[in-house]
Amino acid sequence: MSTPLLALLVLALPQESGEQGYTPLFDGKTLAGWTEKGGRYDGDAVWSVEDGCIVGRQGPNGEGGLLYTEKLYTSFELRLEVKLDHPFDSGVFLRMAPDRKGAQLTLDWREGGQIGALYSDGYLQENPAGEKLFKKDEWNALSVRCTGFDMHVVAELNGKPLVDFTYPAGHAHEFAPLGRIGLQVHGNRGDTGVARFRNVRVRELPIFGEEDVFTSWMKGGPGLVVNERGKALGWRALFDGKSLAGWQVAGDASRYTAK
Repeated sequence: MSTPLLALLVLALPQESGEQGYTPLFDGKTLAGWTEKGGRYDGDAVWSVEDGCIVGRQGPNGEGGLLYTEKLYTSFELRLEVKLDHPFDSGVFLRMAPDRKGAQLTLDWREGGQIGALYSDGYLQENPAGEKLFKKDEWNALSVRCTGFDMHVVAELNGKPLVDFTYPAGHAHEFAPLGRIGLQVHGNRGDTGVARFRNVRVRELPIFGEEDVFTSWMKGGPGLVVNERGKALGWRALFDGKSLAGWQVAGDASRYTAK
């Protein structure tokens, strides 16, 4: 990766707006900020704005396609609400680029389909139980967190865990490190209904998504407190901010102190 690109990924900070730093991706009126080209699976689905929602349907000849963000993302947390007619095959795509792999979180609301599987030219992880969390004929709240160059994806559906997957180490080169977020209409399914999306917003994260593993400053010391999420991810404090507990000084012990 070139130095300018790496610098862009590291230094670009999100503009906070609304809910806990989330930036709206959809203004409720137009498709401003979205494009149908620029990913790996461009197509000819029909996209429109109806009743304050992004609406996707198959093209006249059964064509599918994606609606992408114009902006590219590396690490982020996406939140949206989705409502699908039944049957309908849709999905949310992560880091889409023309020449490298991205990943799809499936929203395949059909007999034999899967909600919350991860797909990239084949299943990375199946999720036959995911459809139990999906509400028919209702709005469903979806949260998708994508971090790391080895593509760590964590998703929740209606407040319940849906998937937690990291592609095996050493395969990062197969995936685009930077890409578009996409909403999908799958083609050639014979679906006559629509997919609806609303309240689409994003919060950009540090590349490896570890910004919220610490909470507040330790009282009386310079260290950070590892919060419950940090503990679950395996973080532990090596310095308590007060003493050298857990450390050994080679040679003269007076050479190092906690102060």
